[in-house]
Amino acid sequence: MRESIFLYRAWWVKMKASIKHIDVTYDVEFATPAFDLPSSNVSVLKTFYETIHPRFRINTRDMHVAGGNLLSDVRVRVTLFNGNGVIDISVDRMSLAFNNLRTENDLTICKDCISLSEEALHKSLPTVSIRIIAIKPTLYLGLNGAQEDVSNYLARLPAANLKLDLSAFGSAVQHPGINLEVDNYDERWNAIFHAFQDRTRVASLTLFCSAVYRADGKVRGLENRANHLEQLLNTFLDSIGLETEGLAE
Repeated sequence: MRESIFLYRAWWVKMKASIKHIDVTYDVEFATPAFDLPSSNVSVLKTFYETIHPRFRINTRDMHVAGGNLLSDVRVRVTLFNGNGVIDISVDRMSLAFNNLRTENDLTICKDCISLSEEALHKSLPTVSIRIIAIKPTLYLGLNGAQEDVSNYLARLPAANLKLDLSAFGSAVQHPGINLEVDNYDERWNAIFHAFQDRTRVASLTLFCSAVYRADGKVRGLENRANHLEQLLNTFLDSIGLETEGLAE
């Protein structure tokens, strides 16, 4: 009994991890279609340019307008930061994607760009109402000083103890992952977490999170939602025994 307790404590001592980089997707889903977009797509693009360009440079070759026979074909797109940032507006949503965020300053720029895009959306399509906001970060972490791979680490967690019978699948090998969903019906938000080993680097872990906030819920505004999501991520990482170092300044 003593030995088993000692082993349990040994692996549960928090392991330090470094955040290598982060990808972020930010989706704004409209309550009703933006029927004005097809007739005003160029003016929408102009408003986004005038709102964002004073802070973050936009080249003319990075602005796109697409049309078509279907309402769903109509899009306005702006590319930023040499392709690492994309703003895409359709009749049913505005979606922003930012890749390869490596420093705290990158995160600040990402947040500022989202804030300016929301401002431009309300200016250019004032009749559009928002139904939900979804923030989807993907964190790429490395275990500091780890001598074993992440798969072994995750396998020891109680939440990863599901074992499949793979005897009928030849040399197939199961790799554990952690999947968790959290709902708050009163405050009208939910979050999904998925943690798994990076198959290209055995000491690296990928953490995907999708946090969905209803526009009429308790957690409102970009700053409050960002802080709320950060708290959720830290709570999840703490639950699997990881202590993360922040991004570089």
